[in-house]
Amino acid sequence: MVSSLSIAAMCATLALSALYAIVLCALVCRGQKGWVRCFLAGMLGFFVPQVCIRLPLLSLPAAQLLPLWLGGAGYTVFLAATAGLAETAGRALVFGLVLKKARTFRTALAAGAGHGWIEAMLLVVPTYVNNLVLSALLNAQGTAGLTALGVGEAAAQQAASLLTGTPGAMFLAAGSERLMAVTFHVLASVLLASFFARGKAARGFLAVWAAHTAFDCLAPLLSALGGAPLALIALETALAVVLSALTARCARRFPQQDIQKV
Repeated sequence: MVSSLSIAAMCATLALSALYAIVLCALVCRGQKGWVRCFLAGMLGFFVPQVCIRLPLLSLPAAQLLPLWLGGAGYTVFLAATAGLAETAGRALVFGLVLKKARTFRTALAAGAGHGWIEAMLLVVPTYVNNLVLSALLNAQGTAGLTALGVGEAAAQQAASLLTGTPGAMFLAAGSERLMAVTFHVLASVLLASFFARGKAARGFLAVWAAHTAFDCLAPLLSALGGAPLALIALETALAVVLSALTARCARRFPQQDIQKV
């Protein structure tokens, strides 16, 4: 049986991943025109450079040899740097072209929320929908419910072991990680937009790229807390609060804060 605590944690993670960015954007930008377009622009700023360009390049045969050439730590930094480069380039295109005449705090926040939302929808939501479906089948029919769907016996046993053996708090930790990640994406977009608004695009690009690379390098360090999921949740939530405070401070860097007609 998958525990009710685990199922509740999965539901919480699914809700955070699917709704946090949208609710944040709707609350901050309520009553303002143009924020939906900015949200969609932010989605494209992630999807095009990451899904359409970077990930296909990483799947090339030559790229598969990089872990051997670079080693574990080197490959982690490489992945972080290339992710930061791709996503910062996407943000730069958003603020340099799509939102060129609307670089304000709220447009940037909306774009950052869209960036973080589409990433969560691609990386987390499908997994947790699948987890919930499998959990319901396991609790109702055992592994027979999975094999009835065409899942092999070995794979059904493995899925059952994973879902029943993982502490509920670990499922919730994925939600706190998305809370932290989306908040970072909002900060990165707001920060880059503030540099663009002050005519310092190149400096802003380098600063956000470096920040994004450093943030992605945190993942292996945070994974060391996998044996203490409550500590991991507390740390990720605390980091999200700090990132939110930094985002609010960035509002002062804009010459104006209201969304113009876009």
